[in-house]
Amino acid sequence: MSQLKVRKPKVILFDIIGTVIKEGWIDKVLFPYIVSTVDDYLAENWGDPVLVRDVELLRAQSQLDAGPAIVQPGQSVDRIRNSVADYVVRCLEDTRESEAIRIFRFHMLFDGFNSDKLTTHVYSDVARCLGNWAQRDCIDLYVFSNGWSYAMKKFLKKTNYGDLTLVIKDFIDTNIGQLNDMQTYEGLISQLGHPPEDILFLTHSGIEGVAARRADLSVILVTTHRKDLARERNEDTKFFGLPYVRSFNELVFKRGAAPASTLGNAIAISSAFPANPSIGSTSLSASSADSDSSKIQGISAFFSPQKFDSKKDVTGKDSSVIKETGKMGH
Repeated sequence: MSQLKVRKPKVILFDIIGTVIKEGWIDKVLFPYIVSTVDDYLAENWGDPVLVRDVELLRAQSQLDAGPAIVQPGQSVDRIRNSVADYVVRCLEDTRESEAIRIFRFHMLFDGFNSDKLTTHVYSDVARCLGNWAQRDCIDLYVFSNGWSYAMKKFLKKTNYGDLTLVIKDFIDTNIGQLNDMQTYEGLISQLGHPPEDILFLTHSGIEGVAARRADLSVILVTTHRKDLARERNEDTKFFGLPYVRSFNELVFKRGAAPASTLGNAIAISSAFPANPSIGSTSLSASSADSDSSKIQGISAFFSPQKFDSKKDVTGKDSSVIKETGKMGH
């Protein structure tokens, strides 16, 4: 196993999808779970105030888009429940995003985790390294993700290696700015109160890595167990001159070693994108960068935190938006 030796940081930031969890987790685990269990979820929680509110939001949204429209109150419970299930599945199949479907989706997933029907499978090296970094090395760990921080906390609380939130100091999401924007990291440096070279960002995304590096953070790409790394290193522009490891195991903190901010190809990093600090607002010519950006956008849409800050919902009425009460809160 090759090793990358760097100076021990005071803070480690890391994203989740693609770095500690396989990129296909959403498509291969969460989507199928919703499709296969939505009927049971509706039956078990029918009448719960949270679900009643969710169905109202879904019904209103189904009248605005391509449907199939959810049956109006007054019909049989079975007809209404079936129409809700049909609409939810259609939204997943068509990749439709709305506040109504996101709220329902979060509630259903939270119920799955609360009732031990869902478990987040993280890489074995991730669980072991996070524990060592926090407890042995006394490094502050932060999740910095495109997904909603509350949801990310929920997902890492129930993993195949136990409750990983116990070693994580805080969860940060895009409410402070986009992960592909250099200015987001500049603000984060001020918030964390450490010199940028003492903050290490671990990510699978070259776009996010370049944005962080331009803000002078230490950045290491995690290539998530790719096999033919030497060939991909030469052919895949996603590396953008940044230092990389295949897994957390290959990262070694050594006294006297150089900080990660001094590693990599500075010329490749500086020329990866136009000088505009907001990488997300530039026109990316590299096809791999386009692919990287589209994956980020997909994750952001699925776990978007932005809509949940509003006190209004799609109907314009006051809404608690996210609650865990009744059976869904246990």
